[in-house]
Amino acid sequence: MHNVLILPLILCFFISCSSYSIGKKYNYQDDFDAYFQFTFNHSISKIEEDILVIIPIASCSMCVERTLDELIKNNYDARIIVVGTSHEERYLKKLDEIEKNYPLLYDSEAELFNYETDMGKPTLLILSKNYQYITLEETAWKKVYELL
Repeated sequence: MHNVLILPLILCFFISCSSYSIGKKYNYQDDFDAYFQFTFNHSISKIEEDILVIIPIASCSMCVERTLDELIKNNYDARIIVVGTSHEERYLKKLDEIEKNYPLLYDSEAELFNYETDMGKPTLLILSKNYQYITLEETAWKKVYELL
């Protein structure tokens, strides 16, 4: 009986954290631009960085953890948007480290979720490539290196 309950849990986890899109055209550009303008009172066309990394901090913990680790390990020319808040010490320490090398924007009210953006997990958005994106799950980072 115990094994019967574990299998559905494993399958749900695998499905929720394993699929990703590589370099696909982002279909929610207008909503994302409106979100950015409303939340940060700044036009997205005026930011210097070509790459945005959007991190819904309360999403898939393994995905968030891996994204934070990759940002610490590598230095991309990117702007980081942290959506929501966390009181988890492990995230706070990593965000402090990331803030030393990246410009960070905080959407502490999670306004992102008031717009149709399809960003429930960490996402890398490349503005100059007509808003191509990749969802940053655990297995996607190898593809990120290819895309960049």
